Amino acid sequence: IVTGLLLPYLLFQLGKEAWRQCWFLLALITFLVAVIGWILLREKPNQTAFLPPGLGGDKRSDLSKRESHELTLKAIFIIYFIFGFSYNIYATYFVAYMIGEIRLTAKTAGDIWAIFGWMCTGSGLIWGYLSDRLGRRKALLWNNGIISLSVLLPLLLYEPFIMGFSAFLFGGTFLGTVTVVAASVGDQIGERRASVYGLVTLIHGIGQFLGTISGGYLKDLTGSFQLTFIVSLTGFLLCLILTAINKKG
Repeated sequence: IVTGLLLPYLLFQLGKEAWRQCWFLLALITFLVAVIGWILLREKPNQTAFLPPGLGGDKRSDLSKRESHELTLKAIFIIYFIFGFSYNIYATYFVAYMIGEIRLTAKTAGDIWAIFGWMCTGSGLIWGYLSDRLGRRKALLWNNGIISLSVLLPLLLYEPFIMGFSAFLFGGTFLGTVTVVAASVGDQIGERRASVYGLVTLIHGIGQFLGTISGGYLKDLTGSFQLTFIVSLTGFLLCLILTAINKKG
């Protein structure tokens, strides 16, 4: 939200070297958020609640009934890596695509990107609820289907409304994947979920890193973002296929 609404104004006002100052501002904001998180989000063991033996049995029973329909841990690692690769291409280059190839103004592109930010604020809660109701695997199928559509639309249609709708769909789904994957790991690993989810997140981060590099390389190679976004779309479709065909049991 901040980048979409604030950065176009700053880039216009600060002149030729504005991008350097904007990057410094974003780094400062990130650092401040990290410090606040470090202060406020410390674990307090005396407030940790443990269920006595025998309680929560119904939940474990429900989980075991549903387990055969969920993804294997290996599939989660692979899907989350591909997702990181694909989503970071869109997140990094979508605004540049709108300005450089769709010829939208920086202000319009920023407003569209703010839609993405607004949708992200609630998407994790929505998809967490849906995954509890539908099951992790089925929720992830819907999630990957919608996010694939969000990348396909700007490749076919170039109106500002379509760009905004794409950002709306993407923002409403991408944090959902993060939520569902975290829940899936917790379901399968139990007490070791923190360390395993840390490893899953590391693999996801490697995918993000490679996605950003690959997207920029393809843009330089072809002179267009078209192939870059086709690769992103292919990755999301691959996640959809892997989610559909891979399940426990």
